[in-house]
Amino acid sequence: MMTHHRKPEHPGHHAHGPVKRPLLRRWALWRRVTAALFLGALVCSQFEWFPWFGGSTAGTRLLGVVPFVDPLAALEVALATRHVEATVLIGAGILIGAAMILGPVFCGFVCPMGLALDLNQVVRRVFQRVVFRKKVRTAMPTRVPNSVRYGLLGFFVGFAALYGLPLFQTVSPINLLSRGLVFGVWGGLVLVGVIVVVEWFVPRLWCRALCPLGALYSIIGRWAVLRVRIDPHEAGKIRCQQCQIRCPMGIPIMRTYTLGKELAVWDPSCIRCGDCIDVCPRSVLGLRLTRFPEKTEGEATGAVELTVGGGQLNGASKARSGGTLVDPLDHSRSASRAETGGSL
Repeated sequence: MMTHHRKPEHPGHHAHGPVKRPLLRRWALWRRVTAALFLGALVCSQFEWFPWFGGSTAGTRLLGVVPFVDPLAALEVALATRHVEATVLIGAGILIGAAMILGPVFCGFVCPMGLALDLNQVVRRVFQRVVFRKKVRTAMPTRVPNSVRYGLLGFFVGFAALYGLPLFQTVSPINLLSRGLVFGVWGGLVLVGVIVVVEWFVPRLWCRALCPLGALYSIIGRWAVLRVRIDPHEAGKIRCQQCQIRCPMGIPIMRTYTLGKELAVWDPSCIRCGDCIDVCPRSVLGLRLTRFPEKTEGEATGAVELTVGGGQLNGASKARSGGTLVDPLDHSRSASRAETGGSL
């Protein structure tokens, strides 16, 4: 009798692949909408019939009264001029306070450059699907050290203090993009174009490794209460890896946090974009201010479904209310790793 061996599927491409949530329940839609609305408001602010919002990515005013000032712009200008106006202090304070509670949501939901690079990756994936017939979405390449962007943050702050020039506000791709679209200053879009091209080869390089404003927001929001939180009763039942495959910041969500029995994603690089939540097949993840509610033992009991090399192995193990998973393959974990070429 001939035995047919099924070809192993690509990790993350199996019966429990990314889910298709209703469009209006996708975080990806709403973050693009909010960023597009912010950019649209900046464009409309150049016309007299739109007096409600005005300014630039460095600083804006709502209703002509409430100021919002980029914290890095405020810091650079304060160091360069040795003076801080009350309006700048209030505007920066509002955004700093918001980041301390919500984390670096500016990066995920407001930044025009983030929107452009997000859409750039959509075009890149469509191109790969059409031209190279690449149907399986793979994880981010090896994570770029984010220490580089912290170094750049220190450089620009130090430059402002030593030479009296807010250099980043001059060369920032975020500002250059908005100036091009809002004020018609197209020369700066050359740098934006270079980043767009480079990110076809190193996805989300700017956000992950180079943006000093993102670095500052990640420092401010290090202990923010709004986080991607993990349901301990569902964590690890399906090891599909979709969350870390989809994460634009390259955070190893499943390996480090979900399987590590953490209650939230504590990585300061997390921009709360919701991509990991959109694709989770068991709603293990949620963007929440508080942890998931406790469940009774009956609610928390369920079969553990393991994904190894793209296939599935089902065990009768139960996840009890304490969140502990009993893996039926503990005795053969080494063999499984050998077959799949690495850890789950």
